[in-house]
Parts: sequence; C-alpha cells; structure tokens
Amino acid sequence: MLTENGYRPPEAEPKSIPAELTTIEELTDFWLTVWRNNGMPNKDPARERQVAAVQAKQTMAEMVGGNPAYFYGIKDGQSLKAVGKLEIRSVGPEKHGYQSSLAVMEKYRGQGLAQAITETQVAKAREHECTHLDADVFSRNAVGLVTKFNDGFALTGLTLYDETAGKFELSKRISGQEPEKPAAPEWIE
Repeated sequence: MLTENGYRPPEAEPKSIPAELTTIEELTDFWLTVWRNNGMPNKDPARERQVAAVQAKQTMAEMVGGNPAYFYGIKDGQSLKAVGKLEIRSVGPEKHGYQSSLAVMEKYRGQGLAQAITETQVAKAREHECTHLDADVFSRNAVGLVTKFNDGFALTGLTLYDETAGKFELSKRISGQEPEKPAAPEWIE
C-alpha cells in the first residue's frame, strides 16, 4: 500500500530475505544494480552487461584470494531490487565487517530492504567474530547518512574527492563491549 507521497511502510510488505549471490550471472546483475542506482546511464545494455560480467569475474577472483566477501540481493522476479556487499577485514587485533555497495533501486525505497540486507550482513559478520560493522555513505546521500546514524553508526572519518563530493566513514559496534573510555582530566568540567 502506497501513501500519497509514494512511501510504502515496511510493515505493508512481507519481510524480504536477502539471498547470497554466488554465480557470475548473479554478480553481473549485482554490479549493474549498483551502477544504475548510482546514476549510470543505460545507453548500451549489452555493453554494460559485458563490463559488469568482467567486474563479476574480478569479484569472484577476489573472493577466492583475499578477505572473505559476501554479496547479497533481494529480487523482484528476475531483477534485483536491493543489493549489498560485506567484506571481513582485520583491523588491528579485531575483525570488522565492511559494508559497501548497499543500493536500493528507487522504486523500492522505503520498504526496509536496506535494513534487511544490513541485518543479514551483521549476522554474517558475527559468524566471523567481527566486533564492528563499518560502512561508507557518499556525501550526496543525506537519507543514507541519517539512516545510518539512526541505526547506531558513529562518524569515524571523512574522505573528500573534490570540493563537491566525498564519503562519510561510519562504524557500529556489533558484538562485545565498548572499551572503557579514559576518565576526563580533572581540569575538564
């Protein structure tokens, strides 16, 4: 059920369960979804599919040779309506899950799909004994940034690409306890 402004309350739809994407075809669709969500023009679909297939093959090679990586998607029939990537990284003595390429196609926003993918990623990160989930949000994505803050993420950094674009770096503790903060010096009241 849509409201007059097009918002679909999450409770109006059955909860979508993200599926792990593991085949070249699924990863090709993953990259096409990310690129289209970021405004890539759809001028030559056959060429775009070729480029995405090359990216999918590179992704498969990285999955075998590097940090564990997991790709998730929620489908609407044959097409992906939401996607997200999770990498497991070592950060000092801890392991962190790193969320990237989280994208929800415009007509499916407001249905809780990004949250469903994030919950699946948190569960997988915990399986790997990660203490934090880290994420990036592009500076032009104000809604994504507010959503992350509301979900308990804290700002840990900012990278500027130029005077008009950048990304916010965020982190959220997902297991264990926060380390104790040192007491403030007496002269700070």
